Amino acid sequence: MIPLILLLACGTGRDALTWQESWELLAIQTDRSLLDARFTRSNTGLIRGQGHVRLDQVAPREVPILYGRDALPRETLDVGAISIGPDQLIQNGDSWELTIRSGEVDVRITLDSDSTFHSPHPIQRNGWEVEALVTNSTVQGFIRAGDRSSLIQGRGVILHRKGSRPPGLKGTHRLSAFVVDNHVSLGIDQTGADALAWAYGNGRSWTSDTALIRRLEGGVVEMDYRPGAPILARLLPASPHHRRRTWAHLSGMEQWLLGLLHGQAERRIRGAIAEVLIEDQLHKATGMIAVVDYR
Repeated sequence: MIPLILLLACGTGRDALTWQESWELLAIQTDRSLLDARFTRSNTGLIRGQGHVRLDQVAPREVPILYGRDALPRETLDVGAISIGPDQLIQNGDSWELTIRSGEVDVRITLDSDSTFHSPHPIQRNGWEVEALVTNSTVQGFIRAGDRSSLIQGRGVILHRKGSRPPGLKGTHRLSAFVVDNHVSLGIDQTGADALAWAYGNGRSWTSDTALIRRLEGGVVEMDYRPGAPILARLLPASPHHRRRTWAHLSGMEQWLLGLLHGQAERRIRGAIAEVLIEDQLHKATGMIAVVDYR
């Protein structure tokens, strides 16, 4: 109980007890499998500056591959990118490389950035910053878990989030949607009233100042860029889908107390079929949806 009380009462800055920094890689493969990798360094657990890795690989009609690592502060480096023990998500020139090394799971993945798809300016508000490091890139590599192995080929995004006032500790819901295609790139990552957004289609970039994201009936997600840009997209939920608790790095007491305040935090991801209207042209593309809710 004492760590949580201190956590809620602390100030701001990188040394604050509420400081969190995360790198999130979300990709969808040509076979519609989803890859969700999250690297986090935070002060919110029992050990200040501890690192955490969570990786979920979810394929239709298969048992998910789940991986996790928790590391001491001396094993957690976040200079330019993130290394937690032998696991890394680092930038190498114009590419990003994800590496997981353990006796149970091995992953080698490269994301080759496409200069066509530019990243938006980060958003900063109330001690919290969100930026898109990669908005639409090719993803290639492999994943091995036990006697299972598969090649990875698809498209993905990387988000970087950091600050001393993380919305998750205040019970703020988060909804993200991405359309990743060779010719269309849309993204909205919305937490509360704040949204990081970008849009590319019909051979050009579009303003995203008025972009909004909504949840409709049946799990449909709508991305509306009007009136700033003539873009309206609807993501129809498809398999696979997956859920995982987001406070696993906290102690049992801290999870229990936060649960009393906000309910249990749950991260859900799923694939989608996107219907995108840009000006008067209709595109069909691959999409991804990520939600953090409190139940």
